[in-house]
Amino acid sequence: MAWVGNIESITKKNKQFRKIVHTIPKFQLVVMTLEPKEDIGMEAHHGAVQFVRVEEGTGKAIVGGVTHRIKAGSALIIPPDTQHNIINTSRTKKMQIYVIYTPPQH
Repeated sequence: MAWVGNIESITKKNKQFRKIVHTIPKFQLVVMTLEPKEDIGMEAHHGAVQFVRVEEGTGKAIVGGVTHRIKAGSALIIPPDTQHNIINTSRTKKMQIYVIYTPPQH
């Protein structure tokens, strides 16, 4: 089934830690909101590629042991089976991201 929507608006309006927007057999779109100083937790997705886009906020991404500064407009691609964490480093502002998984993970 096709999906059409304004992903930037959906991401910025999201108040949940993780909200699944759309899933088909080989693709999943998820929006996430990280509260100040919150992170997703170190994890790896077996056999799945992730695309992450930051819509609001600042923080850091640890991918395969390398730390990257990220902010609104940043994007990253995380290879399969790679340990990673996304961390909101702000003490006062939320970080809002959308994530594409292939294949679906949630």
